[in-house]
Amino acid sequence: MIDGLCIDGLCIGGDLAVASCCDIRICGRSRKFGIPVKKLGLVEAHEEMRPLVEKFGANIALEILLLGDAFPVPDALRMGLINQVVADDQVEATARETPEKIADGAPLSARWHKKFIYRLLDPLPLTDEEIEEGFECYDTGDFQTGRKAFVEKKTPSFAGR
Repeated sequence: MIDGLCIDGLCIGGDLAVASCCDIRICGRSRKFGIPVKKLGLVEAHEEMRPLVEKFGANIALEILLLGDAFPVPDALRMGLINQVVADDQVEATARETPEKIADGAPLSARWHKKFIYRLLDPLPLTDEEIEEGFECYDTGDFQTGRKAFVEKKTPSFAGR
């Protein structure tokens, strides 16, 4: 499953913490982002910070938390906090189209890619079993469907098997 978020308004405090848990984030040009807890004498708890640090790195997390500013979309793009920026009135429509684009592909491929990417964040070496899992796609019906559709120049219809 791909977790996505349509940012339609301010993305401040807990909203940014939730957004950092998502795989794909889409927002409008006029949005603002930040976690201004320092201005209240508060801190983000370890588990609230974990997605922010794991996805965007310690330097970005420190910039967000130590400065405590509400920053604009260009800064959010620089930090990698958002994947796509659209006109404010197109946020919801684009957020609906994105999962449709993902669903056009093989669901097993999406599942494996997400699993592999998050596993690569773990510094431990890959096991032989994990490496072999990268080749299991060749034994799926989806691969046969996709290969046949490619050769025939047709659009595949994947079954997730």
